[in-house]
Amino acid sequence: MPKNKNIKVIKAELYVQIALILIISLIIVQYNFLLGMAVMFLSLSIVTVATYMIGKKLELLESIEDISSKNSLINKDTIKSIPLPLSILDKDGKVVWNNEEFLDIAENKNIYSKRMDEIVPRFSLDYVEKERGSFNVNHRNRLYEVHYNRALNEFEEEEIFIFYWIDRTDLSKKISELEEKSICIGLIYIDNYEEVFLLGNNIEEKSYIIDIDKRIKGLSNRINGILEKLDEDKYLIFFENRYLSFLENRKFEILDDIKNVEYGGNFPITISIGIGAKGKDMKETYSHAQNAMDIALGRGGDQAVVKSGDRLDFYGGKSKTMEKRTKVKARVVAHALGKLIDQEEVVFIMGHKSPDLDSFGASIGVYRAVRSRGKNAYIVLKGVNSSIKLMYNNLKSQSKELMEHIISPEEAMYMMRGENLCIVVDNHKKSQVESARILEKCSKVIVIDHHRRGAEFIEEPVLTYVEPYASSTCELVTEILSYISDRIDIEKHEAEALLAGIALDTKHFSVKTGVRTFEAGAFLRRFGADTEAVRKLFKGSFSDLKLRAKVVASSRIIEEHIAISRLEEESESSILVAAQSADELLNTEGVDASFVLSRIKNDVHISARSIDDVNVQVIMEELGGGGHMNSAGTRIENSSIDESEKLLEKAIYKYIEEGEI
Repeated sequence: MPKNKNIKVIKAELYVQIALILIISLIIVQYNFLLGMAVMFLSLSIVTVATYMIGKKLELLESIEDISSKNSLINKDTIKSIPLPLSILDKDGKVVWNNEEFLDIAENKNIYSKRMDEIVPRFSLDYVEKERGSFNVNHRNRLYEVHYNRALNEFEEEEIFIFYWIDRTDLSKKISELEEKSICIGLIYIDNYEEVFLLGNNIEEKSYIIDIDKRIKGLSNRINGILEKLDEDKYLIFFENRYLSFLENRKFEILDDIKNVEYGGNFPITISIGIGAKGKDMKETYSHAQNAMDIALGRGGDQAVVKSGDRLDFYGGKSKTMEKRTKVKARVVAHALGKLIDQEEVVFIMGHKSPDLDSFGASIGVYRAVRSRGKNAYIVLKGVNSSIKLMYNNLKSQSKELMEHIISPEEAMYMMRGENLCIVVDNHKKSQVESARILEKCSKVIVIDHHRRGAEFIEEPVLTYVEPYASSTCELVTEILSYISDRIDIEKHEAEALLAGIALDTKHFSVKTGVRTFEAGAFLRRFGADTEAVRKLFKGSFSDLKLRAKVVASSRIIEEHIAISRLEEESESSILVAAQSADELLNTEGVDASFVLSRIKNDVHISARSIDDVNVQVIMEELGGGGHMNSAGTRIENSSIDESEKLLEKAIYKYIEEGEI
């Protein structure tokens, strides 16, 4: 079997070098015998060492022709018959062998002993993590799928790496073409159709409906789509995936276009859009569109959500959520909730981590709902923080029965038997519940929340009641209580707990307060809720007052209207003080958004507040959090305040650059 060409070249070069050294030494001897002998001795010593080292390399190269007998990976016939580019590297990433086909990738260079990343700049041995595998490399406008195997060079007891290069450029282009032609499915809903319809007469109604139809049809024509009107306020659209980037690059400008429809009302008409893409078939793509629409509506509408495979992207969401006038859904949810409770003997209730008055108050309200159906209920509470401390202490003196039904996650786990029902309030994210283990052990989960829905959502709840129009979860629970039983009996301390939750999120009925908010307050007053007693639950300590003053004094302004500050001192009331400080900063003239960072052990909590059109929820979502358009927050784990502040500023500037402000 003839030797590899690289081997012949190396041997020839070695022989030539030895001959040259001998000739030069003989010439020197003619003139200076001692110097000539010294040069010859030194040269022969160097040649001897070099010959030994190169000989080892030659052994490696020659052994590659018979690797199959050494390590059972490939054999010489296999090497010769492989029609693919093939290269073998040593542990330093240097080429020790290649076949003829690989020279096309290397541009026919002499590549022996060169590092592969010098030949293919985007190549790296860091991609090799397992015994065998593959990765993609772009080189000279070609896409290569590189498969590799590890092998052992027994002569030097070192690893070598065998790479097979498959050109996937044409296949990749075909796949891209097919993806561009794949069908996207979109759902378009008019968010406030019923509210607008109630204000208009038949002539006005037809006028603005025709205008909306015209604008949506115009969108369909621009993306070469097929549009079908499902109902007066619902549309279905099909279009090729190639036009999705057109919509995304323009941030679904149809959202703003629809707001320009004039109908004589005081608030704009808004739409929600759910787009499904990259499903394995049409059925899955349509399911993606439905999920995207559910999320868009759960976030308050006036936005587009694109679900492409497992990825979610959000656009719009600038408008404040408008209160729904009808309570039909509240009655339906209350009826369904009652039926689900009736099937259980014990129900577990959980709020979110670091509970506030809305989370704790809603838990107490749901506890009363379960008890009204004659079933037992337990509120799962990991600990008492400063936000709920006053309420918790009041309950200890007012209701022994309720306190016996507030248990720790460990106690709840011990009590669970068979199938269990868990009702999650004021939160819809699994990562934020008091105990993820309890959630996993419950076969049925109900979610009641007023936060705008994020990408993360508790999987497969049997009942979901997420209404971002509501002021608070306590407002939603209060409405449920009014419908869940004909003879509901709410204790005074329970009514005050619910009223406190509403007061917290509305800043004592001054923001995000609608007709139904006042109706919920009036309902709770009928059961003895005392507004003065509720007000006392918001009292803070003098030390907290000084901390708030310090936070406000140390704040700084960026982009002329955004305030950022930090609470350096860590205490049990850090989150509460940060939230109150953010509210205080928002009262400053010229400040449209405020962010306050506070340390909680190894993590950093950020409280965000805004007015007008600054959507702090979008900014907090960039950092893994969420909330509402004007009130949101997040928790950054294992981070310093300095690091978190840099991340916050990056998220703020991204929001600004995308034209949201």
